[in-house]
Formats: sequence, C-alpha cells, structure tokens
Amino acid sequence: AAGPRISAETAMTISTVYACTRIIAGTVGMLPLILYERLDDGGKVRAPGHPLYTVLHDTPNRRQTSQQFRQFMMVCLLLRGNGYAEIVPGPNGFADRLLPVHPDAVTPIPVGADATDFRVRMTDGRERIVSGDQMFHLMGLSMDGKTGMSVIAYARDSFGLAKATERYGSKLFSSGALHRGILK
Repeated sequence: AAGPRISAETAMTISTVYACTRIIAGTVGMLPLILYERLDDGGKVRAPGHPLYTVLHDTPNRRQTSQQFRQFMMVCLLLRGNGYAEIVPGPNGFADRLLPVHPDAVTPIPVGADATDFRVRMTDGRERIVSGDQMFHLMGLSMDGKTGMSVIAYARDSFGLAKATERYGSKLFSSGALHRGILK
C-alpha cells in the first residue's frame, strides 16, 4: 500500500528484518544437533552409529556444514514459511545426503488424503516430481497443516511502509534536510 514492492529479497534490505533473520538463523545453526537412542530404562545415549547421525550432525551434503544447512533452512522458514531439502539415498542408507531446495522452486501436490508430493523447478526450467518420502519439509506456522505461511506475504504492507519510510528519510537527508521553499 505504501508503494514499494516487497519480496523476501527486498525485505532483507530492511535492517530490522535482516538483523532478526540473521540472529534467529545463526542461533539455530549453532545449536548442537545430536541424535539419541532411547534406552529401555527411560534414559538416552548418543547414537553416532545411526545412519542419520553424520548427515544431521556433521555434513548434510558436500557443499554445506550442518550449521550452514540449518541456517539456510531457517532463513527459508522465517522469510517464506517453508524450508525444503531433498533426501538422497546412497551408500550410507536411505538418507545419505540432504540437498537444500529453494522454496520458490517447490510446489506441494496433494496425493490422496494424507500424502504430498512436490513439483520442483530445476535451474534449467524443467520440472520434476519428488515423492513426499524423498523431501524433508520444514514448515512454519500454517493455516492448513500442509504449507507454511510466508511472513513476507502477511506483513507485506508493514515492510512496504518501512521501506518507503527508509527511502523518504534517505532522500531527505541526502539533500541536507533542507526544505526547498518557505511558507509565508
């Protein structure tokens, strides 16, 4: 309503949005992610032998550390309401790697009453279907239990006002905050 078009990228140019996103995502990325096995007596013990331990704790894929992966997923969740990673099987089991997928490239497709597949748009424009069993979907607040709500979409007017105010202030101060006329 204030004029500027707001997307996740333009929202990140608002210092408050950037700072909050960086702090939350950075904090989540730094938290230890350790898998435990429950014992019969109710206790627990670390489970480094579990097939997912190395993927989640150390290296989810060849490009990212666990911290970088979790930060990316959190940024996606905070700005778009959803984070996605394709689960790739391999020598270490059913989840050898987790490959992050940009949320803008993913469209959920309901399959039956309780399942969802995902249409993924590749960088070359082609599309492919990824089974719900092969997609890790991190969902934020949701109105339907199927997809998360984008903070940007719901707060677009507030962010637009912040951006317009920032532009106005920048323009005002760039001219020395001097008025170009007088009232008599």
